[in-house]
Amino acid sequence: MKRGTPAVAFLLVILFFFLLLRSARVVPAGHVGVVDLFGKVRTEALPPGLHLVNPLATVHRMSVQTNEVKETMETPSS
Repeated sequence: MKRGTPAVAFLLVILFFFLLLRSARVVPAGHVGVVDLFGKVRTEALPPGLHLVNPLATVHRMSVQTNEVKETMETPSS
């Protein structure tokens, strides 16, 4: 067995965990994730939760929450 073998194995394990952590993406509740890889957007959106995606991809979070706008009508009194 060569002397450098444990060091190479250690580097491979570190690389594996780095790619695994880079692949895990969280989409919070009230949002969807849009996956973009080199300018090409996937047709389906990611629902809320934990997802594994390509480590090179970018996940853009888009809010799908609705906002209620209340409008009051004030008439001037004469």
